[in-house]
Amino acid sequence: METQHRSTVPQHVVVTSTKSVGIQILLVIFLGPLGLFYSTIKGALIMLIGVPLLFVVFTAAIGAGAAASGRPGAGTYLAYGASVLMMLAAWWIGSFIWGVNAVNAFNRKLLQQAF
Repeated sequence: METQHRSTVPQHVVVTSTKSVGIQILLVIFLGPLGLFYSTIKGALIMLIGVPLLFVVFTAAIGAGAAASGRPGAGTYLAYGASVLMMLAAWWIGSFIWGVNAVNAFNRKLLQQAF
């Protein structure tokens, strides 16, 4: 009679749920770039540090142009205001795009590992 040896090595199964695009959108609506921490830490840090630094550079360029003209006036303030609004709009829209792409990439990677 032949004896069979069974392996008693435990198998570990890691269960991870997918991330929701809807939750990502709500987080970005209410928290702006902070909402990116749900889907991507790297993206959140870039949007929280990198974009404001770029804004400072562009604002300095507008100020330098106004100073070079010799007479900063209402046009300079209009340029500052417009640049602030455009930066905020681009910041929020960029956060939406980055967040949705990061959630989709996470879910795709997770599903590929499962099969």
